[in-house]
Amino acid sequence: MVLPVISHRLTKIRSENRIRLIKTAFVFSLCAAVANLIAVNTNNWLNTREVLKYYVFPNRTIDNEDKLYPPTYYKNSTLGPWRFCWSDPVTDFHCTSVDPFNHEEDTSDVTTSVELSVRRAVPFMLCGCALDVLGLLCNTLCLLRSNPYQCLFVTALANIFAGLVDFNCIILYMASLYKASELDNSLFDYTYGFSFILLKISFLCTELAALLIVIVYMSKRDERTYNAHRMRSILRSLRGAETNREWTSKDAREQQLLDNERYHRHTRMNTLRRHSRSIPIEEIQQMNGGGTIAKNSNASLPTLSVPGTSSIVLNAFDVNPN
Repeated sequence: MVLPVISHRLTKIRSENRIRLIKTAFVFSLCAAVANLIAVNTNNWLNTREVLKYYVFPNRTIDNEDKLYPPTYYKNSTLGPWRFCWSDPVTDFHCTSVDPFNHEEDTSDVTTSVELSVRRAVPFMLCGCALDVLGLLCNTLCLLRSNPYQCLFVTALANIFAGLVDFNCIILYMASLYKASELDNSLFDYTYGFSFILLKISFLCTELAALLIVIVYMSKRDERTYNAHRMRSILRSLRGAETNREWTSKDAREQQLLDNERYHRHTRMNTLRRHSRSIPIEEIQQMNGGGTIAKNSNASLPTLSVPGTSSIVLNAFDVNPN
């Protein structure tokens, strides 16, 4: 993986903190899976209460005297994905199984219309429950592995998609309920049951688990990217040192110090050379035990003749013996 051109701050998390974040994500994922399983297997999703405005008892008519102050009758119901429980003035509270393949719309009362409308959210509910269980299994695998990386990516995807599906289920359920309750808003009242509240809790826990897993995955990815670029730079520097033995600093301050040292060395050598050229000829004769310096008419430089010895080349004083 190549780092982008723009400035990128690496996510730095120690290994101990990563393990803690994975454990926390596992707890959130476990809570989400348990809450979703309870929400799917229970039927207390919605509690409704509908006023029967024109209710007539079977085999009985209303007297004219009762028209001024008619009694109020209610139809109470509890809705779930698998069972529909209700009661009216002549029927005790009882439950019937829900037929998921029945898509007929019955608008005789609001309660029945709501019960038919909320069935659209059942496929999303089942898919979200399956993804929550998959996310829990992936979190468990991340805990069991000593150095997880690919399973972190799969876990993050499972938790993210589980949260999205749960969110779609919640929105679709509430939208279906609102559309059906518009038939007679003043005579219909409803409250959400604990099963629907557990589905909301499952959604929140799933998103928190996904957030923690994504943070751990980003830190692991940045660590691998940094190590790869670090090793590549070390190998590049080693290859450069093998091809070019002369060390050259890339730091501006160190390069300036190196240039100054080279300048002073060159200046010192030139000073010594100028000092050696300024030594008088008499001192040279005294150092060599006497002798005569003769000038050759054909040569441009003086020569030194030392008695008893051959000509000595005075390289230290830049004197040409010829």
